Amino acid sequence: LIYLPSLRSHFTSGLLTCMGLAWKSGVAAEVICPPKLAIGTEISQARTALETPELFAWTLVIVLLSLAFERLFLWGLARVESVLLERSGT
Repeated sequence: LIYLPSLRSHFTSGLLTCMGLAWKSGVAAEVICPPKLAIGTEISQARTALETPELFAWTLVIVLLSLAFERLFLWGLARVESVLLERSGT
């Protein structure tokens, strides 16, 4: 017997972990095989040129974008949950 509302916290934490890992994997792939315009390309160039401030700036951009995507995801999840609760009439 599984109660679906009890799975919410596990489902949310699993999705957040997957999103973070996918984001980091995407940037790492850009570092390995740099496209023309990408964050990973900029990181690779800054590392090669020993531009430490630029490298830290791009790292900060990655962290801030990751936090923004996480907040956006949680907001969307709460929005979907509220719509579902409205439809169910509880």
